Amino acid sequence: MAFILEFAENLILRLMEDPVERDRKFRDHMYDLREHCEKTKEMWSYPIRPYGFWTFDRHNSQIFWDAQISHVRGRRDPYDDLLREHQGLLSTELDKYLLAMMIQNILIVAQDNLKPVLTADSAGGQDRTDDQFS
Repeated sequence: MAFILEFAENLILRLMEDPVERDRKFRDHMYDLREHCEKTKEMWSYPIRPYGFWTFDRHNSQIFWDAQISHVRGRRDPYDDLLREHQGLLSTELDKYLLAMMIQNILIVAQDNLKPVLTADSAGGQDRTDDQFS
């Protein structure tokens, strides 16, 4: 019977972990984890993109091949804009629309300014306005 108890005791001791070994493994794990965290924090402190990334061809490739992006105001060559303005050419549909709106506003203002003159002439020289006719 003593043999069985001794065997069970040795089996249990072998299955139990050594506290010194357990502490050493945990300490090694904590040191590795701290080293990994320090490295991660260092990498996070770096900028995401290197300085001058906006000049790289990889960054500007879409701007170069996409005509809708490459010919918008601000990305075109400014000298081309000056040539267009000097030659009297409108560069975009927005410019055409704005010009049409400006002309329309000028015509409206001109009509409003001419109305009292026309009513005064038609009233026989008297200075009347449209409110007096109604």
